Amino acid sequence: MSNSTNFVVVKVDPVNKTMVIDWGYIRLNHRIPNQILENSNLSQNKIIELIEKMRPKQPEPIEIPKGLQFLIDKTDQELSQQTIQDEILL
Repeated sequence: MSNSTNFVVVKVDPVNKTMVIDWGYIRLNHRIPNQILENSNLSQNKIIELIEKMRPKQPEPIEIPKGLQFLIDKTDQELSQQTIQDEILL
């Protein structure tokens, strides 16, 4: 039986009892819940249910403050200038 999830467990660290989960919009490191660690006979559905409870809220877009936008624009300009210089050197 195959279970469909809206997340991917990318990596499990058994030493530190953590796992990296890709939620589709963010990738986070989480502690493996004790309920999972202490119950090796849990069903796959129950494990999915427990992991789903850790899902972070999906971020909502914000208006970027002008001061931050200036820094982004400045970085974009610097990268564009570097790309032009790199192309000239080729």
